[in-house]
Amino acid sequence: ASGNSTAAALNHFSEIHTIELGQDAYTQARRKFMPFKHIQVHWGDSANVLMQILPQLNKKKFLWLDAHY
Repeated sequence: ASGNSTAAALNHFSEIHTIELGQDAYTQARRKFMPFKHIQVHWGDSANVLMQILPQLNKKKFLWLDAHY
């Protein structure tokens, strides 16, 4: 929930999507990454959110599933 993985990746990718399951983690991530226009923060179960966003991504994809609770 601290966003360390996303922070480590932010200078290496032109587009980043991060998914947070909990509302508090989502709110914290939105606040933390708001200055970075290439980072999209999503709220929900990653299995569902991935099904929504993957068809919209036209570039090569690198998926880092850093699941923890």
